[in-house]
Amino acid sequence: MKVKWLLLSLFLSNNAVSETRHKVISKQLIQNSIVASIPFNFDSAKLSRKETKALKHVAYLSKKEPNIKIILTGNTDNIGDYKYNQELGLERALSAVGFLEKEFGISRENMLVRSRGAMDPITSNKTSMGRNLNRRVDVYFPEYRSDINIR
Repeated sequence: MKVKWLLLSLFLSNNAVSETRHKVISKQLIQNSIVASIPFNFDSAKLSRKETKALKHVAYLSKKEPNIKIILTGNTDNIGDYKYNQELGLERALSAVGFLEKEFGISRENMLVRSRGAMDPITSNKTSMGRNLNRRVDVYFPEYRSDINIR
């Protein structure tokens, strides 16, 4: 599935946004607002059963706070060109959104989908292990309150 570049106008309609190197919204997110990091295999946007566990946790928190906004940011390693990595990152985030919507009924209106491609590595891409860690979807609750009880 090829995902076309999405513009800021889509962001305003609560669908998806693919950011450029010059528009770095993710740096504004509070570090502790990340609630999950979903790993992906090389060159894949397919969720495995193992990855859905973390998304179940996201769904649980979302159900406890139904008006909370969720930001899903797709990331890649640095293999491939800029455009391809942006598209793959967006496909990964959309895969997680589809799962949350289908399995848990979370409204797309409460989710912002975006891609950072290879622009936000959490570790070096010089090793295989580092590249594995950079292939992910980060899930943020920017309004997350630490007093939500998880049971």
